Amino acid sequence: MNFKNFPIYCAILVFSLAIFHIPESPAQTGEQKFYAAQAYYFKFLNDSEKIKYRDNWLVCINKFQDAYRTNPSGSLAAASLYMAGKIYRDLYRNSGKKSDKQESIDILTRVVRRFPKSDYRKKAENILAVFSDAKSSKKLSSQNVPIKKKKLFKNIEKRAYTKNEPRLKTRNEIFKKSKARYKASLKNKKSDSMAKLIAKKNKEPAKPLPPLVNPTTIEGLRVWSNPNYTRIVVDADKGTSYTHKLLKSDFSHNRPQRLYIDFYNSILGKNIKTVIPIDDDLLIGARAGQRTYDSVRVVIDIKSFKTYKIFSLQNPFRTIIDVWGSNARTVAGAYGPGKKKIYPVPAHKYEPPKNTDPNISPHDLARQLALGVHTIVIDPGHGGHDTGAPGYFRGVKEKNIVLQIAKRLARKIRRELGCKVIMTRNSDRFLSLEERTAIANTKNADLFISILLLSCCSV
Repeated sequence: MNFKNFPIYCAILVFSLAIFHIPESPAQTGEQKFYAAQAYYFKFLNDSEKIKYRDNWLVCINKFQDAYRTNPSGSLAAASLYMAGKIYRDLYRNSGKKSDKQESIDILTRVVRRFPKSDYRKKAENILAVFSDAKSSKKLSSQNVPIKKKKLFKNIEKRAYTKNEPRLKTRNEIFKKSKARYKASLKNKKSDSMAKLIAKKNKEPAKPLPPLVNPTTIEGLRVWSNPNYTRIVVDADKGTSYTHKLLKSDFSHNRPQRLYIDFYNSILGKNIKTVIPIDDDLLIGARAGQRTYDSVRVVIDIKSFKTYKIFSLQNPFRTIIDVWGSNARTVAGAYGPGKKKIYPVPAHKYEPPKNTDPNISPHDLARQLALGVHTIVIDPGHGGHDTGAPGYFRGVKEKNIVLQIAKRLARKIRRELGCKVIMTRNSDRFLSLEERTAIANTKNADLFISILLLSCCSV
């Protein structure tokens, strides 16, 4: 054998073993995530700058909650959940926010209920006792009852940090076994990473992502709603393709039913409000985010619904999402929970009375025909910067004429038919097409009258 080539043969042997005999590293277990979260937490406590900001505390909490969710019945599940509640308690001491205190109480209560035989149950009960003692002391002070604060805090410390608390041998054994498994997994990770480093030498470097060509900018979200109908409009500066899907609720991860729309070759606008709370009878809210570098996702969190419909309009491009409740009428082209198209079925067929009596005037017949109509929306066209057609006389514009006609018509309908009349605009302001129809739908109108003039100029 040529000993000069011996190092090369060894390198080839190691490389072949790394490829053929080393299994892929499995996903992190709940125990591994717990130890990683614990290491991050200790490092975080020593960073005086990170402690000042609330978001950094929430990162620690999320890491322990993720470890718990990975294996809710694992050996360190109680420890993960307890640490999340404990850090919320520490965050409350710094922030003073009642929501942080309530989160700590809720999580620690779950520890007590779900892990009654765990040693962490006693730790959780101790912190809950501190909260209850602080609450009772506040109640006594409001009743002008003198309290010896020093003695109170001493009792709390004794209750929370008693030295005589029994330590279970089983708990120590569990920790030793889980740490041994964790260290073994780290060794596998190291060998796997070595194999990857060797393989990377023969691979080309990753190519940078191509730049977007003329992307669409998602500029904003708008909402109109009533108990049985909600309309959401997604505004964009130009047209683009999109897809949508209805997702089922996931109670295990506290996720409601959701409808999402993905816009391709799109980016979020700089000043867009990404979260729109709705909180009506149908929807919880709407939110937008940059899903990938070239797509934007709009998510609608749903309480309950019967049908929904999605379509787009041009000039400018905008996407409209209409959601109807259980008491709303069925709409053509709408989708139900089963993602099938639902076509309109008339609830009842209304037949107006025939004019068999020659003594009934056309005016009386019109009043009979209007018996099934209670709410009328009158929509004067144009408005604002949309002036419409110019008139024969200087300064006369179509938007002003149709507004005057609409006001006169509204007064006449109220006086003679006794119907409720709603105007889409009472002044010189611009309304988009979706705003006009949304007003009619949210007001549950029975009749929509749009007033426009075919021509306002001389021929």
